[in-house]
Amino acid sequence: MVGEKRPWFRVALQFKGSIVIFILPRVLLCAGFGFSISVLYFFNLPVSLPILSSIVPSIVLGLLLVFRTNTAYDRFWEGRRCWGTLIIAVRNLARQIWVSISDKEPEDLERKKTALRLLVAFAIAMKLHLRQEPIGPEIEPYVTPERYENLKKMNNPPLEIAFWIGDYLSIQHEQNNLDVYRLTAMNQLVNNMIEALSGCERILRTPIPLAYAIHLKQLLLLYCLALPFQW
Repeated sequence: MVGEKRPWFRVALQFKGSIVIFILPRVLLCAGFGFSISVLYFFNLPVSLPILSSIVPSIVLGLLLVFRTNTAYDRFWEGRRCWGTLIIAVRNLARQIWVSISDKEPEDLERKKTALRLLVAFAIAMKLHLRQEPIGPEIEPYVTPERYENLKKMNNPPLEIAFWIGDYLSIQHEQNNLDVYRLTAMNQLVNNMIEALSGCERILRTPIPLAYAIHLKQLLLLYCLALPFQW
């Protein structure tokens, strides 16, 4: 729920949505290495290197915390802005479809409702597409059975839904239910929806530059291997 205040300790100890499961094997490997160094130190072998106490934290932790934190938050905030753009476009387009398109026949009203449901389907399909999840029952109430089966075969379901919305607007213009000025404004809102989709895809598919990734992994490996000798 939006605005819900979550208990501090529950969030701190929550595994769902965290990266603990993904990094656990590497953590155990580094812990095993540190344990072996502590065993050697217990038997009075010369493994203590306190000189690393001033070098390792300043180089590794400083770069990792600053760069990774800023990068992660920038990606989050850009994604939130794209989703906000989608919300604004969907709301404005829904309002204009309901108010501006005339329904002379009962069938016109039903087609209008179908188009409004497509707007909801676009948002759901965009979420599933970005999470790389298949089209499922979540979207089924908002599209016809034929279109539901077609979406299952598409590589980019939200883009296909945007085509359907554009076709509906063009047909309404041809039937004189929508003037050209409002058609242009509504098509611009559809373009905004596609722009939000493209922005989220860019965030999802743009990794950290390889040079930065290599450098960060090397420094992190140096820190994990040198820390047992420091302790």
